[in-house]
Amino acid sequence: MKNEFPDSRLIVVGPGTRFRGKYQKQVRDYGLKDVHFIGPVSDGELPSYYSTADIFCAPATGQESFGIVLLEAMALGKPVIASNIEGYAGVMTDGKEGLLVPPKSADGLAKALRTLMADEELRRQMGERGILTAKNYSWQHVAKKVVAYYNKVLDESSPKGILECEAEPATI
Repeated sequence: MKNEFPDSRLIVVGPGTRFRGKYQKQVRDYGLKDVHFIGPVSDGELPSYYSTADIFCAPATGQESFGIVLLEAMALGKPVIASNIEGYAGVMTDGKEGLLVPPKSADGLAKALRTLMADEELRRQMGERGILTAKNYSWQHVAKKVVAYYNKVLDESSPKGILECEAEPATI
C-alpha cells in the first residue's frame, strides 16, 4: 500500500493485543515508515485521532457486540472499513457509510483500502452518509423512539395514556 500511496500513514490506537509486539517487529523488519502504535488513549482523546484520519479501519475478527467505534468515526464524517461481523454490520451498510470486508481477509481489507484511498469523492460521500447514520444513534433520537413506543403501547391499552420526554442532545 505504501508504494501505491506514498503519503499514507497508519495510526494504530488502542490497548493492543497479545500480538502487538509481533506487529511492531514486522514494521521494523520490513522498514515500514509512517506506522505508529499509539496505545491506549482516553475517551476525550479519541475524537482528535478520528479527526486526523481520512479513513477509519476496524478489522476486528469477532466478539464485537455493537459498533460504537464505527459510530464515533462516522459522527466525525469518516468513511469506515470494517469487518463484516454482526456487531459492525448492524450499524453500517456496505457501500453506504463505508465498506464491509470478510473477517481475517487481508485481500479484502487491502482491496477496500485501495478503493477508498484512491477516491476522495467516495470518501467524502460515505463520510456524509455516516454522519446521518450516527445521528440515528444519538441519545436524543433513541429517547424519542423509546417514548414513541411507550406512547403506542399506552394508546393501545388506554385512550389517555400519553408520556412526554425532553431528551438532552448528545453526540456520539
